[in-house]
Amino acid sequence: MKTRRYVVMAIATWLLTLAGCNSQNMIKIILEEQRKVEEWAKAHPSEVAKLLAKQTKYKPEILEFSLKRRPYFGVFDMKDEFVAEQQQVVDFFYSQKLIPKTFQVQDAVWKP
Repeated sequence: MKTRRYVVMAIATWLLTLAGCNSQNMIKIILEEQRKVEEWAKAHPSEVAKLLAKQTKYKPEILEFSLKRRPYFGVFDMKDEFVAEQQQVVDFFYSQKLIPKTFQVQDAVWKP
């Protein structure tokens, strides 16, 4: 079952994080499996909405509406435009004293 696959991947990711695993090959495998789960979720918004409804107590219809309207879902490559957009958010938050210090988003981006 696809839902079980998602749970297994989430647990595996968590365990690898706890173990301090930073193997690029392992990360590539995890991201690829995550993409597969997300493709399934995109193709089955009704089923995802029902699963989320059980956890969130929202009506499945509301969640399904939201899932269908969302322009992106899950894991995607960090393109330069997205990094620049996120840097603008960091800079704005810092200027408004919402975060104590600034940082460069690019420094946190992992590229295969």
